[in-house]
Amino acid sequence: MAITAEVRSELIQLVVGMFNAAPGFTIMTDLVTASNAGSSVAEIAASLESSTEFKNLYPIFLTNEEYAKKLINSLVGSLASDENKDSAVEYLTSLLNAGNSRSEVVLLAVNFLSDVPADEEEGWGVAGTAFVNKVDVATYFTIDQQKSGALADLQAVIANVTDSEASVDAAKGAVDGSSVAGQTFTLTAGVDDIKGTSGDDVINVTAASVLNAGDSIDGGAGTDTLNITMGAASNNSLTGVTVKNVEVVNLTGANNLGTTTTTSTTTTPAPSAGKAQVKVIDLLKAPTTTAEVQTINFGD
Repeated sequence: MAITAEVRSELIQLVVGMFNAAPGFTIMTDLVTASNAGSSVAEIAASLESSTEFKNLYPIFLTNEEYAKKLINSLVGSLASDENKDSAVEYLTSLLNAGNSRSEVVLLAVNFLSDVPADEEEGWGVAGTAFVNKVDVATYFTIDQQKSGALADLQAVIANVTDSEASVDAAKGAVDGSSVAGQTFTLTAGVDDIKGTSGDDVINVTAASVLNAGDSIDGGAGTDTLNITMGAASNNSLTGVTVKNVEVVNLTGANNLGTTTTTSTTTTPAPSAGKAQVKVIDLLKAPTTTAEVQTINFGD
């Protein structure tokens, strides 16, 4: 019996969830063979749970809570709030303590992220969109291009995919060779001088790093992405930061834009969040004009 598109999609989602990787042609062939032989997706998940690759990612000596925390971090990273992630870890830990297997809780989490609306008000929409985008790229790599590779290569296929369409386009371009793979840079607490490569680089400003006056970010050639995680008192202003040759800017925590440094000449009525966003983006032009920026994505 031929595989259905629905089951095939579920299998790709499963691999993305369990390994944070595209399955690739070879693995996908094995999974579909098992499905056609009568194995359910849950049974295939249980088989993958016993694999050496999965046990290397999630060693058997992890407690249920440690496993749940590592899984959630792998699935959503910084795209969900700490409060939401803590709640998810608590819930998955309770399921594991009740006797559910590791693969069963992966399936539950994967199904949730696959179905959550992008505009979901509880704070999971961005993470859900990013997961769906990763599945999209994994499908392109596996089904459309029929490529394979080692686990590290398969993880790299979707490593830089986020909730933005630009990240999907860049990842697909890397798959079919229309874009050049670049490097990933992460700013530190000190003053940084980032110089990108000729490829499609990713520059991250995480909650743990600091965007400082004096930082210099030059993406170089390629389609480069700057990801900034903003807090109420950190990373919410580009004043004194030089940014050039960066084509995509993703702002996570955009509700914090300008909360400590942005002012507006408008006093009546009070500045709106939209004006604050525009004001902070204008700061990209000082001290270096960044006409290269093509896309700015705001995320709460």
